[in-house]
Amino acid sequence: MNRFGNFDSKFKLAAGLLLALATSFCLLAISLSVAHATMKPNRSSTSVPVFGPPTDIVKLTIRPGWRGSKGRSAIHYAGLHIQLAKGWYTYWRKPGMYGVPLQADWTGSRNLSEVEILWPTPTLIGTADVMVLGYRDAVTLPLIVRPHRADEPVAVRARIFFGVCKEVCIPVMQTVSQQLSPQLRKPDPTILAAIAHQPPLHIKTQSGPGFECNFTASDGRIRVATRFGPHEQFRDSLPLAVFEYFRPGIRFGSARVTRGSDGSVFAMAEAIADETFDSSRLLVSLFSQQGARQFKGC
Repeated sequence: MNRFGNFDSKFKLAAGLLLALATSFCLLAISLSVAHATMKPNRSSTSVPVFGPPTDIVKLTIRPGWRGSKGRSAIHYAGLHIQLAKGWYTYWRKPGMYGVPLQADWTGSRNLSEVEILWPTPTLIGTADVMVLGYRDAVTLPLIVRPHRADEPVAVRARIFFGVCKEVCIPVMQTVSQQLSPQLRKPDPTILAAIAHQPPLHIKTQSGPGFECNFTASDGRIRVATRFGPHEQFRDSLPLAVFEYFRPGIRFGSARVTRGSDGSVFAMAEAIADETFDSSRLLVSLFSQQGARQFKGC
């Protein structure tokens, strides 16, 4: 979740890295960045290229969506749409060892309490040796926008840092803006489809497919071992496993995945921990060419 006003050190570090990376990319990428860094935005545009590739390679817009509710709270459903030229791709929220995760700074917005980005199921891109999670050609990331004042418009303005790749990878920072009116009531089919395309989520306390999880904590490290019962989606090849912990202070490294004699999948990962480990915050995702599943809790 990206909270309004939380322009934290991670985003600042990413922006600094972006500047450093831009100077070390190939001459083509640098020339594209310089050529477009000084572009003045079209008055009707919702996307301003700060620097990065030209808009015929990547363009960001915000789909205005519709105003709804969740319980007693007003919710505005919008969508961050990333349009890429054919053959280009961008990354999922945790793209793997070699990818660049998207980061957003919403501090230029008005009447915005917080924003949550939802992530449709990504595809596996690359080879068995170098595999990343991402989206080819285009993707709409649903935005769950919570306004301070339910009956007023939300003026969304965000700086988005992300990476795009084809034969080369290019860092991008663009500014997007959109007015989200409370009068918008008709759901957007594109945003609805993206919400529905998220991986199925299984909570450990609920009944569902076989999932076992154990963890140990010692010497400032967390070791998590999981076992997933045989699944049709993971029968032909080992899935890519991603361990996430939605709280600062604990970050998991790359997972090791093996298969048991009965077809079960075993995934193990470690993290350096500077706080108490709350196993209910753990999310393990499995991805294959046949689909994806997410398991929460341990």
